[in-house]
Amino acid sequence: MKKFFKSNSLIWIYFGLAILIELTAVFVTSDKFYIRSPLIFLLLQFMILLILLAIPSNKARHITSSLLLVTFMVVDLVFIVIFEMTETIFDYGMFNLRNDGMAILESVPINFTFFAVSMLAISLYIVFGGRYVRHAEKPVTIKFWAIPSIIVVISGLCLTLYLNNRNFESDVTDKLYRTSEASYAEYGIIGNFLNEFVKGTFFAHVELGDEQQLEDFAYSTDNIYQSNFDANEEYNIVTILVESLEWHGFMQDFDLFVNGYDINYSAYGYDSAEQILRQLYPNLYKFYDSSIVMTNFYSREKTDISENISFLGSYPTNVYINYDFPNNTMATTMPNVLKALDEDITCNSFHNGSYTYYNRNKELISAGFDSYTATEQMKKMEGFTDYSAKGERNLDTEMIKACADKMFPTNQRFYTYITTITMHGQYTYRNNLVKYYDEMEKYGIRSMKGDSFEAFNHNNFYYYSACVMEFDRALGLVMQELEDRGLEDNTIVCLFGDHNTYYSSLSNYVKGIDNTKDSNYTNLFRVPCMIKTPDMVGVTNYLNTTLIDELATSLVAEDNTLDSTTAINMAREQISNRYIINTTSAGTQILVKKFMCTADIVPTLFDLSGINVYGNLYFGHSAFELTTSVLYSRAYDIFITDNMYFVSLNNIKYIRKDNPLLNNDPALKYADILTYDSEEHITQVEIEAKKLLDKLSVCNRIFYNDYWGRKNINDNTKTNAQIFVEKLREIN
Repeated sequence: MKKFFKSNSLIWIYFGLAILIELTAVFVTSDKFYIRSPLIFLLLQFMILLILLAIPSNKARHITSSLLLVTFMVVDLVFIVIFEMTETIFDYGMFNLRNDGMAILESVPINFTFFAVSMLAISLYIVFGGRYVRHAEKPVTIKFWAIPSIIVVISGLCLTLYLNNRNFESDVTDKLYRTSEASYAEYGIIGNFLNEFVKGTFFAHVELGDEQQLEDFAYSTDNIYQSNFDANEEYNIVTILVESLEWHGFMQDFDLFVNGYDINYSAYGYDSAEQILRQLYPNLYKFYDSSIVMTNFYSREKTDISENISFLGSYPTNVYINYDFPNNTMATTMPNVLKALDEDITCNSFHNGSYTYYNRNKELISAGFDSYTATEQMKKMEGFTDYSAKGERNLDTEMIKACADKMFPTNQRFYTYITTITMHGQYTYRNNLVKYYDEMEKYGIRSMKGDSFEAFNHNNFYYYSACVMEFDRALGLVMQELEDRGLEDNTIVCLFGDHNTYYSSLSNYVKGIDNTKDSNYTNLFRVPCMIKTPDMVGVTNYLNTTLIDELATSLVAEDNTLDSTTAINMAREQISNRYIINTTSAGTQILVKKFMCTADIVPTLFDLSGINVYGNLYFGHSAFELTTSVLYSRAYDIFITDNMYFVSLNNIKYIRKDNPLLNNDPALKYADILTYDSEEHITQVEIEAKKLLDKLSVCNRIFYNDYWGRKNINDNTKTNAQIFVEKLREIN
């Protein structure tokens, strides 16, 4: 036995180095130097170990094991690069995104720590292993035990993968109490790849289940989202997904954006930095001053998912709708709901990126849009330049100018969805943004010379700021077109940031947030959402009367010792903290400080439009409901509130522990946390998260089985989509 171990020392060293390389890969992506569930990785290595032990030649063993170490390093490096570009771990659906990823690739970030450790380990193994081979005695092999041992290990690996995935997403409510990691620290990079590959290949289906139970849940009268507003006329709706829009793009706040704008305003004859920023971003500020501003709005998704959620209001797990279900019948989208209630409305989508990017050309039509216009169509229009062919992002202003007639028709009601691209990464010098650099120069805002890390971060923000200026001008064109066409008084305009500026970790730098140990960590994902509605008077009256009465009633129900006057006063205080109504030079501004997320956009727009919908089909809640949502991120498999960031209630990554009132937390300016208590907050989050996961389980069943395209269980002459339209009209 001693001779067996000694003569096979080369293999034991290989095994140790394979573990070292994998643990280093896990560490650079999750800050953890361990694998929580290492069985998949270890069984794979044991299988390789047995194969190596069966090889009788030390030279052949050395060559094979060296190639294996290089292979594992390359595989790990690929997924580390993907992680550092997107901050997401691999899932099977990403195979569909490979071409899209290459289309926007600007640079390949190579993690120095992993590369250095792996290359050093492999180099030493190759060099010293080669010397060992020349002088080592012939190894003792496992001979006849090799094949049965390998069969046992392979069987164990298959069994492990089966047990991991046998209950694939049929019921996702257990997500709230799991003990797993939403990172590579769970299975390791190699283990995660194998697990996802097996799941996607053999287990990627959710059963439809009891159709009657699904229908009863979908049309539950206990959860109808009743509109709080009487829309006397049918509004047009414009939704603008503003790529990577952040508050720090046009605002200065030293508490929350420590490396953002630092303007020496006194040198320019202004009383504040805001006055200078209002010169640079006049349209964003005008919109901000006269709209419903969600100051506590969060997003933690990639663009395509944020886009879908903002017109669909839900999203299944483990798939990408654009690729996995592009031809599904999607009855509940904003375009299809609007069409169900108004057959004459036109619904159109616009994006100044590639026509086939994220498979939008197919999926958006299924979602109910009458047309989708992208770069390929726009470059045939007057005034639009395809800068993407020159290696730069296209300009949002040129998209608005070229497509204005189709975006804002005057002869029929419309729902227009605009996805911008100018701020999509590439925070470097661009020839088509030079005029904005010149404008910033007037106020002493300029790039930093040199190759230092400080200069790199500073310039990322500087060039990003110019991109925001370009969108500001595009927003100005949108509002001017609506005014010139006489549409301003009957059009709702919603704009929101699809996610934070994770490119080159710009958000982390500007906000001074590195990881979940930092205070106010969730602010990393707080982005703008603003809605301009024609009926600001109606919204104001609702907040000052009806909502206060509703809250007072609920307070009395919770505590029957309260008299009505006390309850009204308590309700008024809470409402006035959550909704702040300001009168500005541009009109009425309403600051909504309750926690909101991308899933809340659809219910809010339905609410403002006077449309009632079935609430179990939508993840979020209206901005004007007392109920507060919980954000579940499809891309990151994580839950978020403004006070928590957690994989599950058994694996909380961040929680605001202290009452913000006691420590002067800067979040007080933007969040509704006067009644914050960590234990009460967790309890409330648990309640709402359970409701969300029930909806998510049903959403999976709907998408994986194209439920709306199927014949109805009670009336096989109609599809479920047709039944949905009938029931929708009944409640409206």
